[in-house]
Amino acid sequence: MTSQAYALTVNLTPEADKDETNDSFLKQYGYKETVVQDGVEVTNPVTKEEAAKKVVNSFIEESAVAYDLNAGAEAWKKANIDAIRAKHKVKNS
Repeated sequence: MTSQAYALTVNLTPEADKDETNDSFLKQYGYKETVVQDGVEVTNPVTKEEAAKKVVNSFIEESAVAYDLNAGAEAWKKANIDAIRAKHKVKNS
């Protein structure tokens, strides 16, 4: 897949909900503010902003792949439907 730069802005209203919404979003995807490294609990080296960007990028990439797979399946089906029907002796309707 070709990498493309894009910008995405999400505006939350009211502004006071921004932190709570961001925290809820990240918790939904497993982000923790502290992690254990070498047996010691430390502040997560991955910032909330980095984690959110990673989740959004993954979502967009997965959506693009799913779209392409679905489009490919539909194209294959259209190209092969007559042969499949003939194989199973099903008449076109």
